[in-house]
Amino acid sequence: MNLIEFNFSKGLLVLLLFSCMSLFHSCSSRAYKATNYDELTEKSQMVAIMPYEIIFNGKKPKNMTEEEMTAQDNREKLGFQQSLYKWVASRWRRNSLQLQNPSTTLSKLKKAGIDIYNIQEYTGEELARAAEVDMVFISTVVKHRYRGDLASMGIDVVQRTVRGVADVPVPHIPSKTNDVFATVSLVHSNHSETIWTHSRTGAANWNYPVPRVMDAVHKKIVRRLPKR
Repeated sequence: MNLIEFNFSKGLLVLLLFSCMSLFHSCSSRAYKATNYDELTEKSQMVAIMPYEIIFNGKKPKNMTEEEMTAQDNREKLGFQQSLYKWVASRWRRNSLQLQNPSTTLSKLKKAGIDIYNIQEYTGEELARAAEVDMVFISTVVKHRYRGDLASMGIDVVQRTVRGVADVPVPHIPSKTNDVFATVSLVHSNHSETIWTHSRTGAANWNYPVPRVMDAVHKKIVRRLPKR
């Protein structure tokens, strides 16, 4: 292991700083808050986070079947849902709005006959009714490529290893094929009214585990979410 015996602390620190800066940058964002947001959120209400809608905007991979692509989409829908739940829960720690546990949301959607793969076919009002909540977060991400099964959720041993140092992805310069577009909207059950939404576009380093990329996206999006 003499490859990592090279001024370890300084070399690793520089590498980590470079990697963090390259994870998600060159961003643009747009946020909207309805004029009646405060009025609609002033009392205690239950909110559910829906699984993501994933839109593929790229060339179909030759080494994957439709079934494999669908399976990967469904895994990522749930992974993104969990990531957004974590960041919203952190933002709303002292909020009167209560978050429904994602496992409860999924159970209620299944009971209502709603397939997460077709989540985009339902209105906010319908999803809120199925989850038995007052409001729902509805989110969309556009991706430009599919990763291999192991790399999909971040189990990529090659990219996780830099000169023998585990879990430090190889830094790279993002390109247009690595752009990510994500939109998160808070929709009230009353006539599917959108009371808050935030869209974010930027270059993402997909050499990182996918959940880590989405954590970086959600962290920035949720900063614009009102605390009450």
